[in-house]
Amino acid sequence: MVTTAGATCNASGAGAVSVYFAQSDPQTLNGTGTRFFATDTRGTIFQDTAATLAEPLATAGTVKPVQ
Repeated sequence: MVTTAGATCNASGAGAVSVYFAQSDPQTLNGTGTRFFATDTRGTIFQDTAATLAEPLATAGTVKPVQ
């Protein structure tokens, strides 16, 4: 935890943390895109051509870092 909830600038209900996970999927598979993307605290962007990405991100099967 980085700081307590009371010390945040937006009256958060929980303490602030220094980690994140973000992911994005095509709105319509094979229509608006064919790849799924995600990133985490490490800053590496991963892509998958088969399914939505979830934590923990790791290279395996169709999941690969964007080169």
